[in-house]
Amino acid sequence: MKGILIEIKRLIFSREIVPKLVAIVLSVILWAYIGSTKIGEVAFRIPVEFKNLSEDMIVTNHSIKHVTIKLAGKKEELNNFNIKNVKAYVNLKKAKPGDNIKFPINVAKEELPEGISIELVRNNLNLTIEKRIFSPVRVVPVISGELKEGFIAGDVSVTPELVNISGQAEVIRKIKNLKTKLVSVEDATRDVAVDAEIDTADYPGITVDPSVVSVIVPIADTPSLRVFDRQIQVRKENPRYTFELETSRIKVFVRAPRDGAAINEDSIDVYVDCSVINAEKLIKETKKNYALQELPVKAVLSGRNQDALILKVIPKKVIMRIFRK
Repeated sequence: MKGILIEIKRLIFSREIVPKLVAIVLSVILWAYIGSTKIGEVAFRIPVEFKNLSEDMIVTNHSIKHVTIKLAGKKEELNNFNIKNVKAYVNLKKAKPGDNIKFPINVAKEELPEGISIELVRNNLNLTIEKRIFSPVRVVPVISGELKEGFIAGDVSVTPELVNISGQAEVIRKIKNLKTKLVSVEDATRDVAVDAEIDTADYPGITVDPSVVSVIVPIADTPSLRVFDRQIQVRKENPRYTFELETSRIKVFVRAPRDGAAINEDSIDVYVDCSVINAEKLIKETKKNYALQELPVKAVLSGRNQDALILKVIPKKVIMRIFRK
């Protein structure tokens, strides 16, 4: 190499024009070659991924979220290298629940040039792994906006009413219900039906299934609204107990059919279902001769009331007093 440099220098200072030009070209070529063979080093911070963890377990704490890697090699290759081709991960296939357990960090390399070497600044991390717990919770729809003047909204329905959540036990046990993201009814004049996402912003790390629910807000204009005062029926009573409603009548708001047809009051069935009550358990817990239980009121339209729709009932729930016979 030294001899080549001496010869190029001699040609450059030569008085002959052709050798001088040749020397200059050779100098450029040699400079580019030397530049391309220089060795460099760069460092990147990349996230650590977790792989192969059993579905019934969850990582609840980790000492680090990112790891630094050093890449060494030819500068030209380093400049053209895509860091996305390198991933750091922890294989949790054999992991078991425990606190502050040490695991090795692995590196997955894709399309890595032979001339580039990779070094992890840190080779392990500590993880806390717990059993994942599951629980059903009720979905609460969040409605925003004002209807157009002269219109009224009915009871909002959500399908499904319950979603399954899973995650860290300490977090899951605190969740009594989950809200949807905002559903707007601003200036609405007809039923609003949307698919709404479950809002988990307050509970990072949990899993929700399904994560999207169907929300329907029935809407009626005031002229089409009919209000009925109805007696509540008690169904599926346990014959060993007496059931008494503290409120025996409710108001039912019905959207009349589009053709203006009359609604037969007797076609509106209003009832509470007592089959969900464990009367014996309730009375034992109260240590009295009776127990109280709140029940939802159900209202359905029977017969041929095409296009008619029950918008809401007031009250939605009633108190049932239960006595042992």
